[in-house]
Amino acid sequence: MSDKQSRFEALKAAFGKKNEGSGNNENSAHWDKYYPFYKMNFDETAEVRFLPDLDAENPFGFVVQNIYHVLEINGKTRRVPCLKMYDKECPCCQKSQYYYNEVGDKQLGSKFWRKIDNLAQILVINSPFDYPIESSDNPVRLISITSKLMGKIEASIIQGDFDVEPFDYDEGCNFRINKTKQGEYASYDTSAFARKSTSIPLNTRERISLYDLKTFRIPEMEASKIESLIDAMLNGKAATDDSMNQQNHGTQSADSVIQKANDNASSAPTDSANKAAAILAKLKAQQNNG
Repeated sequence: MSDKQSRFEALKAAFGKKNEGSGNNENSAHWDKYYPFYKMNFDETAEVRFLPDLDAENPFGFVVQNIYHVLEINGKTRRVPCLKMYDKECPCCQKSQYYYNEVGDKQLGSKFWRKIDNLAQILVINSPFDYPIESSDNPVRLISITSKLMGKIEASIIQGDFDVEPFDYDEGCNFRINKTKQGEYASYDTSAFARKSTSIPLNTRERISLYDLKTFRIPEMEASKIESLIDAMLNGKAATDDSMNQQNHGTQSADSVIQKANDNASSAPTDSANKAAAILAKLKAQQNNG
């Protein structure tokens, strides 16, 4: 088995383990500089190429989850991070389980249920609508993947449709996002990876500057601050200034988040081929150490 095949087996195992006991979750976040594939007309297709996370320790290789809760406080929507994302107990998850399991109030329990964005970075290969990328610009764009669409991507990986990671620069496959109409709503159920692998052109590789995807997650918040927001939601109280200040930090604008990621990316080596090799080498070393 080649090194690339071994890395793909590790990727497939990571997605398989992730899906054990998981359920459907709503996806809601789209930032200004993300590629807005949902703007396609019905029966149109966008073709993209997933790229590896700059963080070589990401077991899922090219995608991270941004897990959060939406709280309605005095008529305003507040987003707070799910602390399980940071390997800590989450007050919102505890409230959700309490109302679901102990009180039997599914409606209130659902208000505290977690939501998930699947965040990745891509090259836009073909877009059915006008989406210009300047020749001197970093061609990497961000994408927020719906849960159902992410399910199709995961299924392709778990079921062994590839020999190497689909985001491999040389032997990876493009992904075709097909937008169709199901009743009154959009459906992406026919989306799929291309059957044949393609190599990313050298002149494109030279302009790639990868993001550390975890920098796009909602920043961690103290549990006490989240509890204050929950109390404000349930009892109609005004949230404390500290809570609101940290909440505002947690919902920073797309431009500020992406600027932070750009700053991180700019500190990395500019030679994308070397960066890709370094990422793969670290993944190999991590696998051998494990």
